[in-house]
Amino acid sequence: MIPSTSLLALPFLPISVLASNVLDSRATCTNFSLAGKPYTIPGPATYIISSGVVCKDTQNCTILAGGFVNVPRLLNNTQPDESVVNDIFALVSSSTNIDFEASTPDNISPVTQTFAHGTAGFVIFTPIYRCVAGTLSGCGAGNDTYTDGTVIQACTPDNRIDENHITGTVNKVTTDEASAKDVTCNPANVSSAADAPNKECMKTLGVVTTSGADFSAMISTTAVGVAMLSVVGVLLV
Repeated sequence: MIPSTSLLALPFLPISVLASNVLDSRATCTNFSLAGKPYTIPGPATYIISSGVVCKDTQNCTILAGGFVNVPRLLNNTQPDESVVNDIFALVSSSTNIDFEASTPDNISPVTQTFAHGTAGFVIFTPIYRCVAGTLSGCGAGNDTYTDGTVIQACTPDNRIDENHITGTVNKVTTDEASAKDVTCNPANVSSAADAPNKECMKTLGVVTTSGADFSAMISTTAVGVAMLSVVGVLLV
């Protein structure tokens, strides 16, 4: 069963956590104050797990879907220095006891989906993310991205029910004929999650994502009691 999305408006509950000396040496931030409790959101990225189908027959068309996906963690506020971003995730993890792996693999079991005649599209997997929100402090000088008071919202694919599988939903997406034809094969039909997606299957499509602004809007509804996000969300591989 898919856990329901919990977007609770909670009061600010500071929980200061001192980072390790490793974090200190990289001049990022030393404290993360958690606001409220962890919550879940769907997406914001979805993954194509079938080939495209154009159902021109007089009868409905059934298509097989499934395969490997590799779902990254998310951060609302990032910068090019990967080591600093890793430190922020480590700091948030140390205060919440939630692991933020760079990416989480999954092998989605085969499932069939039926498209009505006269329609076109493909099948997608939408992961559920577990997220936390709060503010940074004890930030070193010279880093314009992470300063005292910066709002951080960090998310990781939710695999609490089964550590081998990401909680999520499988749905069909109806598109125009051209978009369906662009997915020439199943990009998730690869030998391992590390190989996903197979970009040869897609001319213009791959991961179907909402905009970064949509991601910010979704996680901002938690009303963490601090300033609303001023930056967009991004995918971190």
